[in-house]
Amino acid sequence: MPSKTKKIKLMMIILLLVFSFVLVSLSESFTAKAEATLQEKGVSIINNVLGLDLTKYTVTINEIPAEQQISYFDVLPMKDIGYDLTSGESELKTLFTFVDGNLEMIYVLETEGQPILTTPTTSINAAEMAEDFLRNYQVYTADSVYGELKDMLVNVDARENATKTFGNTQLEVSAVEGYTTFKWKYTFNGVTAPSKLVALGFKNGFLKYFVDNWNLYRIGSTNISLSKDEAVAIALETARVYNWSVKLDADTLDPENFNESNVRWTSLLFDDSVGAGNARSEDILTLYPVWRVGVALDKWYGNMYGIEVDIWADTKEVRRVQEAWSMMPPPEGSSSTPLDDGGEPPIPEFPSWIILPLLITATLLIIICNRKLPKTPNQQSY
Repeated sequence: MPSKTKKIKLMMIILLLVFSFVLVSLSESFTAKAEATLQEKGVSIINNVLGLDLTKYTVTINEIPAEQQISYFDVLPMKDIGYDLTSGESELKTLFTFVDGNLEMIYVLETEGQPILTTPTTSINAAEMAEDFLRNYQVYTADSVYGELKDMLVNVDARENATKTFGNTQLEVSAVEGYTTFKWKYTFNGVTAPSKLVALGFKNGFLKYFVDNWNLYRIGSTNISLSKDEAVAIALETARVYNWSVKLDADTLDPENFNESNVRWTSLLFDDSVGAGNARSEDILTLYPVWRVGVALDKWYGNMYGIEVDIWADTKEVRRVQEAWSMMPPPEGSSSTPLDDGGEPPIPEFPSWIILPLLITATLLIIICNRKLPKTPNQQSY
């Protein structure tokens, strides 16, 4: 009987090892398939959305090394894939970012010559190019939102800066030194959501970048029960009891030195729970109304000169507190220089969505612009 028991245990161990091996193999297979699918998505977008004639190009796919990848705010998986298109007439170097399996960004890093399109066009009207892109992208994604954004471009003069609102969408048009940019943001009663946006940029008659965060963020609440004055009062009181990282003068936070006159700006916007002290929902990318208040101290303390306080405008709870530090050296007199001369830098206002594009841009410059991307066995030509 003991011998039989040993055999049963041995058989169970063997089956467990085989089962584990199969799971690992399947996991690796699924990962490889997912990466191949993302590569194929990028190629399809290049052909069907950008309209490039891939029969005229050799396409080299460059996988960004895993150790150089970052997730989307530690929330969603993110993958960067580079596509180099080469022909005798033109060359393009692009980078695509996929978040949770969907396109989040296209960045055209370099172009040489005139891009070869499946349907040649002589139009250099940026508004028409934006309409074509959104029309193609709506067909590709089968999502009507891109058609709605496209319709907002009717009668838009891309040569002039403008802002207009239709329903819950605000369109900003900017034309500066050869660049034309279109940005669509969610808005509610004049309060915008900087992170819930779609952006298109064009230069020299071709796409420069495309950013699509629209479906990554949803609106959790539009209720605003906190007034501006109440937000300022909460911000000042929060700053008074805050555990500052540097030692302040004994009278710095006294009412005569620290009051409403120290408030440099206030803004009302929609923001997520990234970096917040209290997450509002399991999906930390869900947006809620926030009062953001920038308060300056009576003088500089080294390179620190103030504080920024976020308050949820629907619950009146403090979202986040962060000190304001300058990257530039303090003005003459350093820490003894008061901040009432009108020359202080503004308290920086950085909604969380803007940090990641800055990191991505830096990564692109380091990884792609300064050296050739390493090739992998998955590279192929089409």
